[in-house]
Amino acid sequence: MFCPVCGKELETNARFCPECGATIIGSTPTPYVKETEKTVHAPKSPIPKQSSHPSRPSRSKQPHHHSHRKRRGLTIGLIIGMLLLAGGGIFGIVMAVNWGSIEGYNYYYYDNPTPSAVEAFQFDVDVADVDIGYNSSPTSHLIEIIYHYHASGGFLDGKSFEDIYEVTWENTSATVFFKSQFKWWTNWVFTDRSVISVILRSDIVYSIDGDVSTGDVDFTMLDNTNVSTFAVTDSTGDITLTIGNGTKFQESFSAAVSTGSITIYGDDIEFQKTFTVTASTGDIDITGELVRFKDDLYAETSTGTITFTFIKPEFSDKIELYASTGDIVVYVDEPEYNTAESLWIGDISTGSFTLGIKQSNPMGANITANIEASTGDIIIDMDIDLSIGAQFISSVGIGDYSYSNRGGFEILGSVFQTTTYPRTSNYEFSLSVSTGNIDVMGLCS
Repeated sequence: MFCPVCGKELETNARFCPECGATIIGSTPTPYVKETEKTVHAPKSPIPKQSSHPSRPSRSKQPHHHSHRKRRGLTIGLIIGMLLLAGGGIFGIVMAVNWGSIEGYNYYYYDNPTPSAVEAFQFDVDVADVDIGYNSSPTSHLIEIIYHYHASGGFLDGKSFEDIYEVTWENTSATVFFKSQFKWWTNWVFTDRSVISVILRSDIVYSIDGDVSTGDVDFTMLDNTNVSTFAVTDSTGDITLTIGNGTKFQESFSAAVSTGSITIYGDDIEFQKTFTVTASTGDIDITGELVRFKDDLYAETSTGTITFTFIKPEFSDKIELYASTGDIVVYVDEPEYNTAESLWIGDISTGSFTLGIKQSNPMGANITANIEASTGDIIIDMDIDLSIGAQFISSVGIGDYSYSNRGGFEILGSVFQTTTYPRTSNYEFSLSVSTGNIDVMGLCS
């Protein structure tokens, strides 16, 4: 006889296995189990009757491993969160206890008994509104800056202007330079409502170059003001120019904003060199009568609308208008041209291009216009004199084109033109949209 557990040969009628300790009852062995490794088995459930149809194998649920670790992580997270809340509360209390504000005025002057033909002024402002204007009465100062500082926030109790701002004032070199910046530790603990007023002398020609990080730029010009180069950039804020009659910009003009708008109002203005306005996220709005562009005009916005409204404007060689996501709206009444040939370019990605032209006087120039839209519409309304010819050639990918003859035009397939085209002076439009519609309304009388 052999032990059925370990296979040891046993004596006849043996009651225990000398090798593994199994108990032999009759001819049936009982396995030996160590007391330190007892295992409790659940009672067996009844075996269900098998169906005659094969059943899908059941997916056994995965055991939940390390649930105690998850609970421990949650507990640690709660403790850390409570500590952070407590720390934030303490920090907030410390800020409240040390809350303060400062307000006052600082003055900066630039004097030159023998002014240059063009005085160069440059400014660089971190956070503040900048108001620029001209003196209403004669003054000995070529430039006067009034810094109205007004700051409030945590940890400002007992602080002074010098503790918060770092100002550079260079008024002895060829270029007068003003710079105001926050000191590094104050960048996140207070609000600022400061205004920097710049007063220029009205009988001086200035070259102005400015940069503002956060704040608005507001420039008001008197009548008959002469300005040399103008270049102002604003990262977060608006640029607003109110220009007096008879103002002349002798050199290039540029205004640029990242997040904000550009607004220019004025009549009888002359831009003698290139004119450039750009906006990343914002609108460009220019309105005026007798606004003369002696050189190229360029306007671009990424997300926003370009709106030009001109009465009796004067244009030169080239007009370029671009909008990525937004509209371009141009209305011109009685335009004139200082060149025999002029090129108009309009390009929009997503939006519409709207152009209205009214011209009852001969213009003495040929205008070529290329207007394209990726996803959007092109809408043109033209009212011109019989002495002027106009032709529109349309191309549409997905969409349609429609022509409305109010008099003096004819439809020749995709071509819409005056019945007397061509003339000595002509508008020749090439219109193209990928997905959208083209609508042209024409009157020649």
